[in-house]
Amino acid sequence: MTELSSTIVLAETGVNMSIFDDAKHLCSWCGLSPANNESAGKKKSVRIAKAGDYLKPLMVQCALAAIKNKKQPYFAIKYRRIKKGVVTKKQSLPSQE
Repeated sequence: MTELSSTIVLAETGVNMSIFDDAKHLCSWCGLSPANNESAGKKKSVRIAKAGDYLKPLMVQCALAAIKNKKQPYFAIKYRRIKKGVVTKKQSLPSQE
């Protein structure tokens, strides 16, 4: 994360982080957490919120830069490990032969 990125994050969130109970609340405020709209056991929407017009793209850009960093591969290794276990929509569909 560059100095400019951290300055923008501080400008958006403010210096006082005590208003956020934990990191999950901060992510939700930034609009990075998916919504959990469920009624009668049926999921209505799991889309990511539209909040954080300036902060969300910046955080996504910083995350992508972190997983592409060759000098510190910790996040790249963690990302690949998580991605390996995720089944995409294309993989889950039965073959149409």
